Amino acid sequence: MGTLCIIYVILLGTFLQCSLSGDENLALQKPTAASSLRNSPARAVDGNADPDWHPGDSCFSVALGDLHPWWQVDLEGYYTIGAVKITNRGDCDCYERLRNFAVNLYSNNPVTYPGQAPKTCYYHAGPVARGATVTLSCIKPVRGRFLRLDGDAGIPGEDNQFTVCEVQVFQAKWLSCSRFSANINQRFPTDVSSAAAMPQCANDCTQNNTCIGFNYKSATSTCELVSPSPASSQNATGWKHFERNFC
Repeated sequence: MGTLCIIYVILLGTFLQCSLSGDENLALQKPTAASSLRNSPARAVDGNADPDWHPGDSCFSVALGDLHPWWQVDLEGYYTIGAVKITNRGDCDCYERLRNFAVNLYSNNPVTYPGQAPKTCYYHAGPVARGATVTLSCIKPVRGRFLRLDGDAGIPGEDNQFTVCEVQVFQAKWLSCSRFSANINQRFPTDVSSAAAMPQCANDCTQNNTCIGFNYKSATSTCELVSPSPASSQNATGWKHFERNFC
């Protein structure tokens, strides 16, 4: 657990909720996808950083001839990313297959929403050294849910089998902050309800990486966490909707 602090500004109707991130690998055994498949893309998040293709079946590769390669992982929550560790294959002279790629973050699944602009954590020019594990620190912390390795367009006839053995993803090591601003007599539809004091409601939302805000009714101490949905707010006497923003 990280270190937590809460500042509740009553007159402004604003919460500031802060937390210090840890060293958890956010990508471990999370859902994966890729532009094409020679084998399972889940190999790159199985916790096995062995750089040898055999005998541990540790590495992933796109199919031969894939000229627009990518690999991605769904972190199953929205995080501010500070660094990514990547392990390259080391058991053959094919290590240059992992070269010239961007580490990008997306808020929505780019497979389903291909038109959205990525937020780039880092661009790695040239190949990763044979069998090496490199730590790529983001040029600035970036926030998103879907982390993708986007390879540069390949050249027909060259060895284009984009290959990676392990990907580890880490939150930015800084004090992050959520700010909750009140909207009076507003409420978003949600099914997540509990009885809690208002500071605890803000804390529960901050600890839930899919929470985008919460509804609160002081008369009954009712807390409702809100997740992304197409629904719009409703007029609701006695309720306040606290919208979550990141400081």
